[in-house]
Amino acid sequence: MEFKKNSFRITGQISHKLLPGHGQSITLLLRHRTNNKMQIFSVNNSIFNYGFDFTIFYKEFVFDESTIGVWDVFILSDYNGYVVEKRIGSQRNGDYKNVLGKVVFSSFGQYFSAKPYFTTPYGNLSFDTCLIEV
Repeated sequence: MEFKKNSFRITGQISHKLLPGHGQSITLLLRHRTNNKMQIFSVNNSIFNYGFDFTIFYKEFVFDESTIGVWDVFILSDYNGYVVEKRIGSQRNGDYKNVLGKVVFSSFGQYFSAKPYFTTPYGNLSFDTCLIEV
């Protein structure tokens, strides 16, 4: 995971023991915790051996007052119609807790903040987003 001023990047691998060797398509899902809005993102690069690489700009999922709040991050694997949804973060490499900070960005003329964090007790990735009055 890599966190930047305007975006974040997630790379990794996912496979399932019941479906080894089968073709899969992978997407990233952000789900708003309160209103269940969803934003789905296609993989930037499909990496050999069930790998994925996503770069998401914060303004792609936070753009008005209805999109502020907590967003949870999932990976969706689709094996010919059989879809597996998995939370992101608990099986990460490294300890990112000390390097995450709040970022401020603009979207459609408004300013927002996004603070990535890992949930307790499971350690999954979420984003807390707020509208900033200027």
